Amino acid sequence: MPSPLISRSLELPNGYQQFRWMAEGKENSHGVTLNDPDGLLSALSKDRGEAYLYTSHQIFYEDGLLKQTRSSPNWEGGLLTYSTCKQHLRTTSRQWPGTWLASLGPRDCSDNCLLMVGRVAHAFPSNYTLSGCVRTSYPSVYKVKQACLNPRGDLYTPKRPLVGDEVFHHENFVEPKNHTRSVEFYKKSPGSRSDRADGLIPKWWRDLEYISHHGHRPWHFILAPCWVFSKPLMWSTISPGRASVRLPAVALGKALACPASPPASPPVRPGGSRGQ
Repeated sequence: MPSPLISRSLELPNGYQQFRWMAEGKENSHGVTLNDPDGLLSALSKDRGEAYLYTSHQIFYEDGLLKQTRSSPNWEGGLLTYSTCKQHLRTTSRQWPGTWLASLGPRDCSDNCLLMVGRVAHAFPSNYTLSGCVRTSYPSVYKVKQACLNPRGDLYTPKRPLVGDEVFHHENFVEPKNHTRSVEFYKKSPGSRSDRADGLIPKWWRDLEYISHHGHRPWHFILAPCWVFSKPLMWSTISPGRASVRLPAVALGKALACPASPPASPPVRPGGSRGQ
């Protein structure tokens, strides 16, 4: 009898984000390195910026691989972009370039092992402007990241050139059918109003339309340099739980460890400040 499906996203073609654009211990042309704990710790130890540590979901450790079944953080095509998920965190009013994002897997994925750490190189006010930059500067990457072509792509395709607030309305974009963000829904989402019979909000609408109660829109990122892990190699002594933890980049480096196996005791939550 077949085992039950652990993620609806795994039903979609290819199942998870691929690692073929990266080589172990060697930085690719977009500043992304695979499975290099020493290089990451060295970079964090020298940085005087801040970092946000958070937990990703729908990450699974199977067949010797960490399988990212969602669309953010997104390393498809070998360029690290962040434009879906964690919308509220990305509305934070700050100078984003130079800020680090660190993503842990869920507790049931090798005890919250590290998935990705990257520094924001460029911040964009919308998915539309990020998409335009990638399309112009990295056309081969853009083809891979298009949500209407890749079930885990994070760049939505506009139906026509858009101006002003048109970039924040899903009606102006091609629906990414059979996509990880179109097969799951919210009952409600700030900035979106459903005209569906069931009243639900597809998650891809939220990626384009989200607005905080302060009236802020999420920023959309290209990260470089960036470290991605295809297997459990690092763990954090700090657990962000369901929120996110803001801390100095140097402190993040000290919180990361490289044991041969996961920590025997669960990591502790810090008493310091937390980002949302």
